Amino acid sequence: MPVYALMAAKGGPKLPGAKEGGCVAFGPNTPPPPPPAPGQALPTICGGFLRSPNTLQAGKVNMKQLVNVLSDILGRTVIDRTEFTGTFDVKLEYTPEGTTSATDGFEPTQGFDTSGPSIFTALQEQLGLRLESQKAPADILVIDHAEKPSEN
Repeated sequence: MPVYALMAAKGGPKLPGAKEGGCVAFGPNTPPPPPPAPGQALPTICGGFLRSPNTLQAGKVNMKQLVNVLSDILGRTVIDRTEFTGTFDVKLEYTPEGTTSATDGFEPTQGFDTSGPSIFTALQEQLGLRLESQKAPADILVIDHAEKPSEN
């Protein structure tokens, strides 16, 4: 299957280490943070991604989490080939052209800037990572038959 391999760009990764207190913990035993005051940004959730058409932001994430969200954004499996094992904070600003965000019903007049870098360029310039198109084994789901459920 066609995949993208995520690798360190020339000069190595520029992944900012996870800042202590840079994100808000949220989980089954922790209540969600209160909504922000008008005009303030949403808090960054530890281990979770905030996505808008032009921005991807996260706190205290690992490479597996990043490749999963990139796979979703790009509509193609992304494989981690960075060998990076730590956690880091992410703020990636890009133009959604060529991503699934560009086809999620957003119109250019509905809040995204089309003058920024592509996600490929943004990854390289902002995080020191690059995506390379390759072929690799990948899991796929094949449905060969479906029926309307019967009434009980």
